[in-house]
Amino acid sequence: MFRYIMVAFDDSPQANRALDVAIELAKQCKTGLHLITVSERLPLYTGFIEAEIPGGRQMLLDERSAYYQELQKGAMAQASEAGIDVQGLVIEGEEIQTIVDRIAEYNPDLLVLGRHHHTAMIGLWGGTVHNIAEKVRCNILAVY
Repeated sequence: MFRYIMVAFDDSPQANRALDVAIELAKQCKTGLHLITVSERLPLYTGFIEAEIPGGRQMLLDERSAYYQELQKGAMAQASEAGIDVQGLVIEGEEIQTIVDRIAEYNPDLLVLGRHHHTAMIGLWGGTVHNIAEKVRCNILAVY
């Protein structure tokens, strides 16, 4: 059914549930899994830290990078322990566009991601799942 499954993974409870579902689907479909973790850019105001702590912005970048690498390492270990061939990528960028770009690059049959419950006002503009679905041509499974 699905030959190539990608899962968007971050530190949210929804992403953890999406990872569990993606691992189970990969087992059932006897396919591998590709994890993508998006590390969003630091806000511009973090540049001001340099005035007080020289090298402080780079320290924040290094800590964030280590955090996401460790987060993904744990997710990859979980998939490996389930017998799944897993590959991973941590990439910096804006969440939606980065995921859309990786889908275009890797062409998965299915994208699995956690769905956050949004307020009605945010729902008017669409959430992450909706915005990604508008830009890609692959199956999407949104997991609560």
